[in-house]
Amino acid sequence: MKAFLIVFLCFALTFAAELEPLTDASGEGSGSGEGSGEGSGESSGEYVNVDKLTVQQLQTLNDYAIKLQQDSQKLIQEANALIVQLTTLSANAQTLGIYSTIVASNSQTVLDNAIYSLELAQNSSSSGNETTTASPTCTSSSVCYNNEDCGSGTCIGGLFGTCDCNSCVYGWPCQDDSACGGFQGACNNLTSTCDCFGAYAHNNLTITDAFTKFCNVQKCTGKNHDETCFGLPCNTGICVC
Repeated sequence: MKAFLIVFLCFALTFAAELEPLTDASGEGSGSGEGSGEGSGESSGEYVNVDKLTVQQLQTLNDYAIKLQQDSQKLIQEANALIVQLTTLSANAQTLGIYSTIVASNSQTVLDNAIYSLELAQNSSSSGNETTTASPTCTSSSVCYNNEDCGSGTCIGGLFGTCDCNSCVYGWPCQDDSACGGFQGACNNLTSTCDCFGAYAHNNLTITDAFTKFCNVQKCTGKNHDETCFGLPCNTGICVC
């Protein structure tokens, strides 16, 4: 807009400079004894030439103003589109932040339970039964998914016998679902990275259902996890006899 005003001011000054000698000539024509007709005729002819030049200048200035307005509208539209894109990106970033917080919370829960199970197993081993069997159907420290796997013993561990969603790491490089913890539909073929949240939708799970009814909640075993957990492994525990 400043550039437009400067150009307009230059045109106005140029026009005023051209009119100044013409005004003097008009005064001489009207005040001389040769007659107002001759003076007015001469000045009238000069005014016609100046008017044509002025019209051309004003037309050029008007065309420039229209182009400037069109360019301004185009910039406004591009700015509005950019604002929409930034708003969408911000919303996606906030959503991803919420998801990452949930995943971090679940990971911490699993870690705490695993530490507790390890401490409990070490305390049990210190009693002298680390590698010996307490009964014909129970073997200490063997892998288990429920208490039945331990016979007369007990299965302990962090969330044992539930679907392990933490095996799928978001953004991890992959060529197939096996790199994403086996989660069916998790490997994005376009980005070659694990899209664990997309896999929930692929398996007809909402985000709410995934974190309240499926991850570390859905019961499973070592034999049925492919079907029950959509390919994800089943959390394991260890037997204490």
